[in-house]
Amino acid sequence: MRFPSIQRLIGSAQQTAARFPFVLGAAVIATVAGILNIEQPNHPIWERAEMSAVLGFPLLLALTLWAERRGWHGRRRIGAGVGGALVLLTFFLLWPNWSEPVAWIRFWQLSVAFHLLVAFLPYAGRNEPNGFWQYNRALLLRAVTAGLFSLVLWTGLAIALRAVEVLFGMDIPGERYGQAMVVLFFLFNTWFFLGGVPRDFAVLERSEDYPAEVKVFTQYVLLPIVTVYIAILTAYMVKVIVTWEWPSGWIGWLVSGVASAGILALLLVHPVREREENRWVGSYARWFWIALLPAIVMLWLAIWQRVGQYGVTERRYFLTILSIWLAGIAVYYTLRGSKRIILIPASLCVLALATFAGPWSPYATSRRSQTHRLEEILTRNGMLEEGTIRQASTAVEFLDRREVSAILRYLLETHGTGSIEDWFGGQLAAIDTSGTGPSRSGQAEERVRLIVAYLGLGYVDRSQRGTEEHFNYFAQQTAEPIPIADYDYTLYLDGLLHDSAVVTGQAVLAFDSAGMEVQLLSAGERLIGVPLLPLLERAAVHQMAEGDGAIPRDTLRATAETDAARIAIYITAISGVRSETGPVLSSLSATAYVRIK
Repeated sequence: MRFPSIQRLIGSAQQTAARFPFVLGAAVIATVAGILNIEQPNHPIWERAEMSAVLGFPLLLALTLWAERRGWHGRRRIGAGVGGALVLLTFFLLWPNWSEPVAWIRFWQLSVAFHLLVAFLPYAGRNEPNGFWQYNRALLLRAVTAGLFSLVLWTGLAIALRAVEVLFGMDIPGERYGQAMVVLFFLFNTWFFLGGVPRDFAVLERSEDYPAEVKVFTQYVLLPIVTVYIAILTAYMVKVIVTWEWPSGWIGWLVSGVASAGILALLLVHPVREREENRWVGSYARWFWIALLPAIVMLWLAIWQRVGQYGVTERRYFLTILSIWLAGIAVYYTLRGSKRIILIPASLCVLALATFAGPWSPYATSRRSQTHRLEEILTRNGMLEEGTIRQASTAVEFLDRREVSAILRYLLETHGTGSIEDWFGGQLAAIDTSGTGPSRSGQAEERVRLIVAYLGLGYVDRSQRGTEEHFNYFAQQTAEPIPIADYDYTLYLDGLLHDSAVVTGQAVLAFDSAGMEVQLLSAGERLIGVPLLPLLERAAVHQMAEGDGAIPRDTLRATAETDAARIAIYITAISGVRSETGPVLSSLSATAYVRIK
């Protein structure tokens, strides 16, 4: 076996660089920015420079191949690359104007669009179905090979670095491992992949090469799996019709998975579908699209239910748009029986680019939807009248308080409070001094707590689900002593609601969960009980008015007195779960000072 010479490798690398200078330029920028981003995390420049350059891999590759197919040289070819670079620069400059969630969603949206652009742009306007399939097959195999080579090289290099540390006692910072990965996956991986990008498109159209393994995998593995899941979806549809119940929210994942696997299977066997022994593929394809339509209708019902309950978010928007696209593709291939598979990546790419910005975009639509939901809830509870915010004058149900907290969290993390600023009549800046722009998750939650406290509502965090409300109250720490006059005993109990305590003789202090009271028992008989529900109600009212934080000690004090005994309980901390359907408490724990006479 002869290994390629160093000169040959260098020559091949130089030819690749000459063919794809803009793509490799983006790879170099991404590599440098990635190294600096690891060295200086959270730097305002390096992360967006890295991500903008990464988008350049597919975009500049697509434009270079498009220029090649059109026979462009010199200035026109350079102009195509410069146009792509300007798109990347625009993305880089716009990044700071978006919140972190929106910036990343937009990054992935463009990444999908640009990769699809690579898949179809060189064949746009050309009737070369076999060449299109062979071209994408070559790209896929080269990408898998490049990724595997890069992974093996990085693993070997990481082990080598660790060996140097252990054997020679050298201290190699952990950042070097990540930086080595950046160099290999951004620079080496890209350069190696580009070296295998097809050059002669005419040869691809004439090629009849078709791996037998692909046919075996598709025919005996992928298509049977798709058939089974189509049958499951059909049976579930019958159940929905018979029981007249809403489809499960999980249906979205199942329909998406079945559609993706089915489309992949049909694309894999496309070149051999006209062969005599494979004529069944055409019939299977048509029935696949027909069988998929009822599943898409169920998906729409599930989306409609979710949007009706919780409004539109970016994820629900994308799921809705993709389901509409999938329905259009299914109807088109069912009615036309078309063999033009290029329509699948081309239409999906156009859809991704068309929804990137504008009033119809997922970002603007979601912001309007969530603002409208918040307006409806506040209006229903008498807290928003004629566009002006008013504090809650009556108790607000837990579900509404949870939704208000969730919507405000979404707005502050994703879009800021600009859409609700007018409701506060100029007071929002005094309530939330961070401005009206979006914030990272931790700071956004603090800002939500301030706004919710101003509204006179209790904050409901992310962990609270259903109709159960988690609470956690703790007393203010003061230097004021607790009086013990006229009492015989003072105890500090860390497990007030779990452990019993012997006071003296046969007198035992214990918690009765059924009556929700702390009891003093003597010889098994109840001498006195201190109910905790009134204490918890006072604490809830205080927290609703003042927001989360320490509660005055007197608010968390409970007393009781009979001829037999007198008890005063000073709660220092208490937490648990309260049901909205009644005074049912669970998962209680508390610490307290208890005085007994």
